[in-house]
Amino acid sequence: FGFKQGGYKIDVILAGSFNSGASFDYTKKITDHPWDPKINAPLAHGDPNITFIGEYFGLDASANHFAVVWTDTRTGVQELFFDKVNTEKFEIPGKFKGIYAKIIFGVVQDGGGLIWVGGKLVPIPPRGPAYNIINALAALDSVMNIDHPSGLDVQRSLYSSIESIAKSALKNLATKKHQ
Repeated sequence: FGFKQGGYKIDVILAGSFNSGASFDYTKKITDHPWDPKINAPLAHGDPNITFIGEYFGLDASANHFAVVWTDTRTGVQELFFDKVNTEKFEIPGKFKGIYAKIIFGVVQDGGGLIWVGGKLVPIPPRGPAYNIINALAALDSVMNIDHPSGLDVQRSLYSSIESIAKSALKNLATKKHQ
């Protein structure tokens, strides 16, 4: 609810949590434009000075979607509207669970900088062996903020790239060890 398009209007937003309600980081705007709760508003207990928007909001869920019902006034009266919102939860591949790294500074520009990994500061030399993987991790950090289903596709691709880069780095290390 807020001032938009010349008046105080409502956008219906669905928020989802994939961590047992600790946070609701995944949001989706359901309405395609905000609606005005003053239009054809019912009176509260017959009092002409107090209106309400109704309590006709509903949510149901299945494994693949949410079914959302809300009151809307886009037709000039308060009516119920419905939308089905497809969902997709992306599971981080098991081999990456528990790995946490945070870029402190640098890294993206030339590969040199400082990262925080598992509670320790790790210096990264410019264009060193970790350059590609650090940039892929930086890209992954950026992609996590995309609030669109295509963002999940990019996350999957980046996890796959990180795995491929790491495997290649391990092969290079093994080759150098045997030389």
